[in-house]
Amino acid sequence: MLLLLRTIIFAGTTMGFILYLIMAMRLAEKENERVRQLNSRLDKANDELREANEKLEEYSRTVEKM
Repeated sequence: MLLLLRTIIFAGTTMGFILYLIMAMRLAEKENERVRQLNSRLDKANDELREANEKLEEYSRTVEKM
């Protein structure tokens, strides 16, 4: 009887641990996706800043010639 109870407890603990790992993996996947989205937004912002900087440099050269 005690052996059966021990086996049931062990199985329950093992299942709980497996479920915890699955949840942790899903959370990590969501976090990785969020980071990818943020990186994409940063890349876009950097491109826009680079373009604005080029325009400012061009404007500065034009003003300097005047």
